[in-house]
Order: sequence, then structure tokens, then C-alpha cells
Amino acid sequence: MTDIQVILAEHVDHRLTVTGMFERCSINLGGIRQWQTALLQDVFVTIEGKDHDFGHAWVQHAEAIKNLDLTYGDRIRCNCRIKPYKKRLPVPNKDGLMLEQRYSLSWPTDIEVINRVVCQGEPVVQSPVVPLPNEQPTTPSIRILRELKELASRAGGWDALKEIIEVLQG
Repeated sequence: MTDIQVILAEHVDHRLTVTGMFERCSINLGGIRQWQTALLQDVFVTIEGKDHDFGHAWVQHAEAIKNLDLTYGDRIRCNCRIKPYKKRLPVPNKDGLMLEQRYSLSWPTDIEVINRVVCQGEPVVQSPVVPLPNEQPTTPSIRILRELKELASRAGGWDALKEIIEVLQG
């Protein structure tokens, strides 16, 4: 059992304060039942005033988190109950068992949004500038001139490029 699982095993049916960055919600299909889950990254669990770094964690029965309309990167704090569950293993563990007792965070309450990520417009993705082989890296102004020269040659010359720019302007 990992250190995290050992810590959780000591606090079954208790509530712990969890802080993490929201990544996404999903649905867990458990046989005929299904429930909402939330994946948190950069998770810290506070136990007796001390923070423990959990890395990431799936919070079970997270309908209350889904209802907050969070976006990727929002940081939240909540209280979660520690519950045991049986994990089916793809291969037998060292004891030869195919099932293992594990512990999860579930039923979040007192959810507090600490920090929301604000996005304005579409995200800007810039491709890196990679110098061509046998070419020295250039300053941005020289690079732009080379790109304009290439565009002009594709457009059929400087006059054709100028006409395209005028059409685009309006």
C-alpha cells in the first residue's frame, strides 16, 4: 500500500480538508450504478494541521463540484469523506489476490473556490521559431522580413501581396 493509502486508511469515515486544482469531471460506471467524479491535480490533504501532497486524486460522488461550473485550472478547497473500496487488479498482487482494499476521497462538502482561471477569448498558440539548418538565429525583425518575402513570392510578387492586404483591410 502506498503512503497515501496508509494515511487514508487511518481516517476512514472521517472528513479531511482537500485543496486541489480542478482538471475535469467524469462519470464512474459501477455496474448498474453511475456517479459523478472529479479529477483534482496538485492535491494537498490537511490532517491535524499538516499538509500531505497527494499529487492527483479522483473525488467520488462529486455532483456538488460539477454544479459549480468550474473550468480547468480553478483551485478549490473542500471537505471529503474517506471511504474504502475494492480495487480489481489486472494481475494478482504479491499476496496472489485480484482484489485490493483501497481508500478514496468522496462526498465533497463545504466547497470553496479559492481561485478561478479567467480566459478572455481564444487561447493563443504560438509555434516555436526553429532556425533552418546552416542558418544563424535571427532577430525578430529580420525573421519577419524573410516571412514577408516568402509570402510575396507565394502571392505572385510584392504588388499582388499588397493587393491582398488591401482587400483584407476592407
